[in-house]
Amino acid sequence: VPSISGSIRSQNSFQPEMGNIGMLFSQYDLFDFGLKKATVQNARAFASLSQSDLEQEQYLLKWQAGKAYFDLLQAEYQLGVEQQNLSRYQGIATIIGAVTVSGLRPGSDSSEINAELSQTKINYNLSEEKVTQLQQQLSYLTGVAPDQIIVDTTAQSEAPLPSLPLSPGLDSAHNPFLAFYNAQVNFFKANRQLINKSYQPKVELLSGAWGRASSIEYNDQYKSLTDGLGFQRFNYAVAVSFVYNLFDAVHRRDKLAVNQYQTAASVAALQQQEQDLFNDLQQEDINISTANKNLHEMPVQLQAAKDAYGQKLAQYNAGIINLLDLVNAAYILYRAQTGYVELLNGWYLSNLNKAAITGSLDQFIQTINK
Repeated sequence: VPSISGSIRSQNSFQPEMGNIGMLFSQYDLFDFGLKKATVQNARAFASLSQSDLEQEQYLLKWQAGKAYFDLLQAEYQLGVEQQNLSRYQGIATIIGAVTVSGLRPGSDSSEINAELSQTKINYNLSEEKVTQLQQQLSYLTGVAPDQIIVDTTAQSEAPLPSLPLSPGLDSAHNPFLAFYNAQVNFFKANRQLINKSYQPKVELLSGAWGRASSIEYNDQYKSLTDGLGFQRFNYAVAVSFVYNLFDAVHRRDKLAVNQYQTAASVAALQQQEQDLFNDLQQEDINISTANKNLHEMPVQLQAAKDAYGQKLAQYNAGIINLLDLVNAAYILYRAQTGYVELLNGWYLSNLNKAAITGSLDQFIQTINK
């Protein structure tokens, strides 16, 4: 670094000297032809995209928690069915035990019903285990302790189904899935504006001020080294500059080409998402329609199975039929009750899926909680 004072002399001088220099420089864009505005819009578009991504994840979590809730509701109803089935077989076992001791029935009936009763207890234990597992899963999704999760089963599974005023079609304005892809399209459009503005010329205001000091006087007198520390001379400069990159057109073209492909891809992804949601919505409408028909028919089957079981039990007590006929009647009733619970859960899940697809999940949850 050359000395900040003195000049070139005919001979070298090895006397020590002290020098000091400091500078302040500032640069301010007077006119950027929309670059700042494009930068802010691009930042806002990115923030909107990030927010949409967060809301989509939260929406998916609600959807997943809803599925876990209805699965737990089904498990609770099924546990009630297993309890009824266990009580039936315990009653049958009591009756058979009495008639076997009296000699009215063969001892094999007692052994057979004990085997069926044992299987019924196993089914009950498995159903109870499933309830515990689903409580743990719902606890993981909601943060609520498993022992504090209580599903409302006060309404019997045979109770009338609630009326669900769901949106008939896709709500683009409030659908988190579509909102995310719309935000993605808007981000790439804002990014294109930023690329264009980044290669516009700029008018800049430049200013600088500096000070310097030296222990060598203007007349070549060497003073104390400490005299070179304090600033002795000051100066400044102000300028207006026009900046434009004449040789970066290739980079601008390449960036715009990449952005064009990204925008086209995001638009295609939005259209694909709309098509997927529309197809899923049609599938759920079909599922709901079928479930409504089956649930309308199931009470008939359930009542017929109850009547058949009562008749078979009376016939067995009268000695008209054997144990196999009675067990078959009990199994038919158990199958009808289990089928009713499965159909009910399918109806709830299909309506939940439809609500999530159409963007009315919160409305659905509020309706169910009433």
